[in-house]
Amino acid sequence: MPAKSTNQIGAFIVGRLLAERAGLSSAQATQWGAVLMATGLSPASILLVSELARLDAANLAAQADRQIQLQAAIEQAARNSQAAIEKLEQVTVRLDQLSDRLGHLEAQTSDTSNQATCTEILAALRELRDGQDAWCDRSAAASIDRWLRHLVWRFRKFWTRLPLHHRPHRRKNPHSR
Repeated sequence: MPAKSTNQIGAFIVGRLLAERAGLSSAQATQWGAVLMATGLSPASILLVSELARLDAANLAAQADRQIQLQAAIEQAARNSQAAIEKLEQVTVRLDQLSDRLGHLEAQTSDTSNQATCTEILAALRELRDGQDAWCDRSAAASIDRWLRHLVWRFRKFWTRLPLHHRPHRRKNPHSR
């Protein structure tokens, strides 16, 4: 009986050593030691346990790589969303500033408005239109386009309230006097 017990302990130790050498943790190596102890110390069993432990270690390493890639993708998505939030906040602040500027200009202009005020309003609208591509991506562009259309509507409404002598006149031919 002691000889059989010694063989089982030896098989367990050999199985653990093979599994640890394959790169498995202590708990997993213990499991492979128990497998070798149950199958015996034959050369075929040793070879089988050695190969299965190596495959087990390779699978665990591949899972760890996938988890690392997934974690990196999650971190990148978090950074991208944070950058998008910051950019959106900047765009919102800038749009609010320009809207306030337009409102202030509209409030200042009444029957005594002049061409300089109209030029400032048009400059603000052009600044919005030209800077839109730099400020945001396509998903935000639709809402900004709606907002710009609203501003143009406000300007047209304002423009029609101006007396005719305050509106800038356009000549059909810019070279003619």
